[in-house]
Amino acid sequence: MTEHSPVGYCLSHSFELFEQFADATQDWELDFRQLAAANSPFRLQQLSTPRMLVARAKLDSHFYQRGGPSIGFRSFALHTNSCSDYQWCGERADPHSLVVMPEDGQFESVSRPGFDIFTLSLSTALLSRTAEVEFERSLSDFIGPSGEVCYRVGNALREIRTVLHSLCETVEKGRDRIAGQYGAAGLTRVERKLAHLVLSCLERGDKQAPRGPRSKRMLALNRALEVIEHTPPPELCMPDLVEQTGASRRTLEYAFQDSLGLSPAHYIKALKLRAFHKELLAREARFVSLADLSAQHGFTHAGQLAVDYRRMFRELPSATLRRAHQLHR
Repeated sequence: MTEHSPVGYCLSHSFELFEQFADATQDWELDFRQLAAANSPFRLQQLSTPRMLVARAKLDSHFYQRGGPSIGFRSFALHTNSCSDYQWCGERADPHSLVVMPEDGQFESVSRPGFDIFTLSLSTALLSRTAEVEFERSLSDFIGPSGEVCYRVGNALREIRTVLHSLCETVEKGRDRIAGQYGAAGLTRVERKLAHLVLSCLERGDKQAPRGPRSKRMLALNRALEVIEHTPPPELCMPDLVEQTGASRRTLEYAFQDSLGLSPAHYIKALKLRAFHKELLAREARFVSLADLSAQHGFTHAGQLAVDYRRMFRELPSATLRRAHQLHR
């Protein structure tokens, strides 16, 4: 496909480990913190052209997500239909809403098991031209630099969902099928159609900006997450979090529970377990002592670590080490 819109890459795959999912994801900076065990493999489909990035992600676990797409694109997210509601920057995103990510690409959201979502990124140049030619307006009339959730957008959202389902079904069958079914000219028409539909949603929908850190709890949560972000997982502990944020333990407990659906202690434990898990995957069994490595990651009770680790990853740390050893051979 060498005309106007060649396929840059095409991927459809399931992953047992989230690290594999994240490594396979193209054109997104991902920082997804898995907070509970996964109920099924992680599923990823992606398709790129020079002016469009389409993805479907199925993550059957509890996640706190941060990250952003490539610069030069504006990105949007919508439910596939089956997805449970999730929170994006403090706002509820339901099946009838279109999430508009900020121009700088950064976002955060909280999702539950059953998370199944489309993301669509369109080049700013394509959106600008569509706004000028088809709506006789400037792109800035439709979308600003900040993120927002657009509610009650009607038929245009359903049409976007239909187009994305069709694209992902074709991605499932491989690059050659995309070339045969669409061709370069067909993909160009899809790009233009999606740009038109997105602008139609933005024109008709009710836009709600993220709430941001308005309340005492939200301010405490943001301070706590910033502290956690700059503290190595082995050094994280609840007393230090209380001291460094200046918030009471009760305030932090309510803030984390309201926004992330778990206590700060459980959030810290999940981060430690993920860091420990990642370290085990990078090691070879004959070169590491589990006792030493667990101590380095802040775990002092081997029995409790085994219970927590197995609950999160469906296996004991020793089993992860053996799998890592097989991968490194």
